[in-house]
Amino acid sequence: MELLYDLKRTALATIAKALLISLCAITIYNLVSFSQSTSQAVDRSFSSNAEKGLYSLVDRLIDPDAFAEFRESSSNVKSLAEFYSQLNVNDSIELISVFDQTIPIVDARGDNSFDYGYGTEMSTRGKYLDEASGKEVMNVKSIQLNQRAFDFYNLEVSSGETIRWNQIDYSNPTTPVLLGADYRGLYAVGDTLEGNFYSKKTIFTVVGFLEPDQSIFYKGDINFYLDSYLVVPYPPSIVDFPQEETYFYGILSFAMINSVIAADSSFSTDDVLDVLLKASQSSGFDQYSLLNVPTYLVQFSLAKRLITENLSLLIYIEVVLVASTLVGVVALNQFTHHRRKGQIRIAWTLGQRRSLLAGTTLTNTAIEYSLVALFSGAVILSLPNQSPESLLPVALLLVVAFVADAASQQRVLTSFLSNTSKENV
Repeated sequence: MELLYDLKRTALATIAKALLISLCAITIYNLVSFSQSTSQAVDRSFSSNAEKGLYSLVDRLIDPDAFAEFRESSSNVKSLAEFYSQLNVNDSIELISVFDQTIPIVDARGDNSFDYGYGTEMSTRGKYLDEASGKEVMNVKSIQLNQRAFDFYNLEVSSGETIRWNQIDYSNPTTPVLLGADYRGLYAVGDTLEGNFYSKKTIFTVVGFLEPDQSIFYKGDINFYLDSYLVVPYPPSIVDFPQEETYFYGILSFAMINSVIAADSSFSTDDVLDVLLKASQSSGFDQYSLLNVPTYLVQFSLAKRLITENLSLLIYIEVVLVASTLVGVVALNQFTHHRRKGQIRIAWTLGQRRSLLAGTTLTNTAIEYSLVALFSGAVILSLPNQSPESLLPVALLLVVAFVADAASQQRVLTSFLSNTSKENV
């Protein structure tokens, strides 16, 4: 009865205190969630590996006839393949080879969100009957890349295994591939996909799935997400390709060489050109050009600064909010104690045990923090940025706050009872 009477007298203060602490807990949750997401973004997209000068490497065979003539010669294709191989193993630079060639997949699983045209200005074709094979296919989104590109963009595998790059050879019966996170539930590790890769019938074996929200810098897009992509690894070298497959490897080698070169900021353009010249003289391929991409580092630096500065600002704001919450909680505790002290004095004078009074005070505090858990939990669970990892530190902070608050109120009670005893004497 005493507890109910006490709650009635302090109901508004109790609710106000619970709402105040709940607001603080919600903002802390959002801060922790934002901190984690930005930390992951910085680690993934803005690592020290990314802070380099980039150059676009392109071929100069613009004329269609000259391009076709070059590809029909196995010796020409071999010189281009050798040029790529030398650059791919060069320690002075990083050859980042990425291309988004679509691949028709037989009996593809999934909806049109995996279609090459989805999310672009192009229209989606969806699943259609391939006249050549008589099978139903869909032109799925696909990214082909080499190991240096995979490592440069810090791509990670969530399940299965990563690519064993030194074992990639398109002459093998099957080619291992990774699938973006959106493919989960549609395919499993070990499943195979039949596709047409540059006119070559290829069987792809799923060896793993990428972590969600994996992205690369591609075609000026600072976050080109791979969640709905089929990721095909490039071989470390294609120099020893079969002569009867010159057509396929001719197309492939041009896709691989039209890439990006990453070099340390201390590495000048002349230094990069010197590396290319040596590879050209050794391989015999000289139909290339180099374009600087200065906006890349600028974009990354600005974006990284924006993220980190926003996080710092949010931390400062949160510190002020927490301090304000502490002041508010102390004021509300003093108010409720003022409302309760008359009742406590009477109970103490009538001989009620200290333990019972302390138990009532502790129960009141437990009720307050139960309301905090209810209010803050309801709001946090309705937020779009769900993060179990962010919820744990908030829960721990609330437990610490409860213990500290309860201890503080017990000290106030003990001090008040001592003063009351002295007054009675």
